[in-house]
Amino acid sequence: MKQIHSDIFQFRGSHYEFGKMQGERLRDSIILDNRRKQWKAKRPRFKIDVNETKTAFLKFAPGIWEELLGLQESLSLPMEEVLRDFGGYRIDAMPSGCSIVTGDDFLVRNYDFHPQTYEGRFLLFQPTDGGYAFIGPSSA
Repeated sequence: MKQIHSDIFQFRGSHYEFGKMQGERLRDSIILDNRRKQWKAKRPRFKIDVNETKTAFLKFAPGIWEELLGLQESLSLPMEEVLRDFGGYRIDAMPSGCSIVTGDDFLVRNYDFHPQTYEGRFLLFQPTDGGYAFIGPSSA
């Protein structure tokens, strides 16, 4: 069995502050370096329309948009790069065997990622500006 490492972070605050905290921790990490190398080797097969993406996030998940804004500020990156690397616009994912269990007040999901995409980050977040608390692996 292959040994893995996971950093565990907990945070309480706004979605924007959560994004800033993640960006500060990512700034000098190998994760950003790996993402840049990935895009040198593979060209994205998509174009990101920032305004269209913003509209969708504001309609369905405004807290996540705030998180992306905090990430953008702390990393000093253009929003196109933030969305490409942390907004769900990555390369085609291999089929996985994720499973989900739900109840009246919870949702549990098993993330079945390939070891090459594992980034060793496990987060606990309790937002103070609305939305649900969560615990789980993160790619940001």
